[in-house]
Amino acid sequence: LMRRIYRDFDFDPASTTVSTPLAEVLEKRRGVCQDFAHLAIGCVRSLGLAARAYNRAAINREPEPWMDRAQLKYRIVGALVLVSLALIAVPLLLDLGPREAAEPVRLSFPEHPVIAGQSPPLPHGESDSADWQETPPPALVEQVRESLGEDEAGPPEVPQGVDAWVVQAASFESAASAQELLGRLKAADFPAFIETGRAGGKDTHRVRIGPVFAADEAAQLKQRLGSRFKLDGLVMKFP
Repeated sequence: LMRRIYRDFDFDPASTTVSTPLAEVLEKRRGVCQDFAHLAIGCVRSLGLAARAYNRAAINREPEPWMDRAQLKYRIVGALVLVSLALIAVPLLLDLGPREAAEPVRLSFPEHPVIAGQSPPLPHGESDSADWQETPPPALVEQVRESLGEDEAGPPEVPQGVDAWVVQAASFESAASAQELLGRLKAADFPAFIETGRAGGKDTHRVRIGPVFAADEAAQLKQRLGSRFKLDGLVMKFP
């Protein structure tokens, strides 16, 4: 078969291409090595024998690497993404039991502070008109001061309609600590008192100084408190 192909067919590289069918090779009687190989395989298979072509160059060629560096990098990044998603999703899928409701947190906020050099905020519902007075009449102030007394540790009473301010020096859970600071303030001639209340479910003892009846006077008390005891007081309306 090989001698017959060698004798009857001519080698012509320009006569066929890689897609030339076997029937055209038989008709032209010319071609290249792959055409003659296809012709021989077809003849052998026509006799019922198994046949195929082997490319020696392909057989002897070293195998290509399984994947290049770029493909390996992409696969590693993809694997890390999948693992990260699994770490996030699996706990959510497995945690199917009921969750206890979080206990609400109660926050307490101090009254609106008054800054030295600024006018105090207007009482709720009143307008900023010319007839509003920043301080009550002097006679009423003296009357309130006389009614407060000097020896009471509890919060003084301010008549309704009188604007007053205090400086909060500190707040304690311990009554003893509040009493200790109260004694130090009174010894330094501060008109201090203790106001007891509850915040966050606990008793609180607020040590305050005052009341005074002008925002500037409250600011001076705060400055004096900081100079004498290194405490950053908070100016607020009272009561």
